[in-house]
Amino acid sequence: MCESDEAQIMRASTVGGPLGPNHSGQHRRRAFRPDILTSTRIIRTASRFAISQRGQMNHTKSPNLRKGRYSEQHRIYLVTACCDARRRIFESSTCAAILITEFRHQHDSGRCASLAYVVMPDHFHWLVQLEGECSLEQVVGQTKGRSAHRINAVSNEQGRIWQPGFHDHALRCEESIEAAANYMIHNPVRAGLVAESDEYRYWDTVWHQRFRA
Repeated sequence: MCESDEAQIMRASTVGGPLGPNHSGQHRRRAFRPDILTSTRIIRTASRFAISQRGQMNHTKSPNLRKGRYSEQHRIYLVTACCDARRRIFESSTCAAILITEFRHQHDSGRCASLAYVVMPDHFHWLVQLEGECSLEQVVGQTKGRSAHRINAVSNEQGRIWQPGFHDHALRCEESIEAAANYMIHNPVRAGLVAESDEYRYWDTVWHQRFRA
């Protein structure tokens, strides 16, 4: 289940662990790499996470989301969303590319800083930091809505793409963001989709270049 995957990611972020996308530390160029952050935004993200406890809390309401969800500006969240009926929609490279483009759109719009993602065949994990005035519900809702519209358009269908709602975890200051991202991008290996994470096309992190060093 998606939430079980997320729980394992958060345990990894608490205990830390070795960084780097594969045992050799080497990378091969992957398709659809969005080059998601500049150095300035990485620095800003790190500093904002350090002071995130000072942010304002905004309550977001939705019948499809669990009670008590809050969105805190500059807080970093691990978001998980699953495909309707757990269909393996993102086995299609076209559909995976559409979703990744929507992650990039939210980042470029200034609504959030996209720190890491992995697109699995029937769900995704996304590590984001809220920016601007948008709530987490708005950022994820727009990403799911826009991607669903485009996927249906290219598939010439009108079916539901996503399960209602999503699951999120707000990272605490003591949790390692990099360790969470590192564990997250190894999901395809643990799922038996590839032998090494770098063989999988649909993930990226802002620490990609540092992992290479």
